[in-house]
Amino acid sequence: MASPYRAPSYAPPRAPRLFLASQHPAANAALRRLASKYAMPARMWRHGIHSFLELLRRRLPDSYEYMLTFIYLAYAMMALLYETVPNFEDTWVECLGDLARYRMAIEDNDLKDRETWTGVARQWYSFASEKAPSTGRLYHHLAILARPNAIQQLYFYTKSLCVIIPFHSARESIMTLFDPVLTAGAAARLPAIDAAFVRVHGIFFSKKNKELLDPSID
Repeated sequence: MASPYRAPSYAPPRAPRLFLASQHPAANAALRRLASKYAMPARMWRHGIHSFLELLRRRLPDSYEYMLTFIYLAYAMMALLYETVPNFEDTWVECLGDLARYRMAIEDNDLKDRETWTGVARQWYSFASEKAPSTGRLYHHLAILARPNAIQQLYFYTKSLCVIIPFHSARESIMTLFDPVLTAGAAARLPAIDAAFVRVHGIFFSKKNKELLDPSID
C-alpha cells in the first residue's frame, strides 16, 4: 500500500550561490557585506532547513524517506559552504552538527548507523565549542549526545550554565538527569558511585531531598 504522505513541494535553496558570489574576488564591498548585514546564514538555516526538517519530523514515520533525503541534501550543501565560505564557519559547523543529530535521531533500525551519526554530531559540536568556548548552547548539545553517560551529561549541562553566554534552558534539561536519582531507589540503571555523585550535585542544585545528602556522600 502506498504511503498516504505526500512531500511538500521544495526547491533547492539558492543561498549557496549567493554566499559563493559574495566571496568572489570580483565582488564589491556591498555584496561582501550583504550576507552579514541581513543575517543570511542564520535565516537560511531557520527558514530554509530547520523549519522543513521539523515539518517532516512531525509527520514521521510516513515522511522518513523524504526526511532522510533532505538531511543528506542539506548536509552536502553545508559541507560545501564550510569549505568555500569560511567567513561563516562557526554557523556552518553548528548546522552540520544539527543535521548529524537529526540523522541520528531518526535512525531506529540500525544501531551502528545511529552510533556513527552520534559521533559525527559530537565531533562537529566539539569543534564548534573549541572555536566558541563561551557559548553554552553548544555544551547543551554535547550533553544530549552524551546519553547514557550520566557523568558526561552532568559535566556538559553544568558547563552550558556556567560559561559567559549560558544556555538557560539547560536548567530544565539538567533536572531530567537529577530527578531520577533524587528518588530513593530510582537510580538502578547507574553504577552506585555514579548515582551518588550525580545525586549530590542534584541536591545542591535543586535544594530538594536534602535527607539523601549524607547517605550519598558516605
